[in-house]
Amino acid sequence: MEFWIIMIGFLCIGESCSLAGTWWSKKKKEENTEEKKNKL
Repeated sequence: MEFWIIMIGFLCIGESCSLAGTWWSKKKKEENTEEKKNKL
């Protein structure tokens, strides 16, 4: 039973990490464009 809890936990963490990764890359791109505007 514990094995399944760990497996489901890893799956949830993996999905949340992939979602966070896409969100993070979008956020970083927005920050980079803002920084370029500020420099100009």
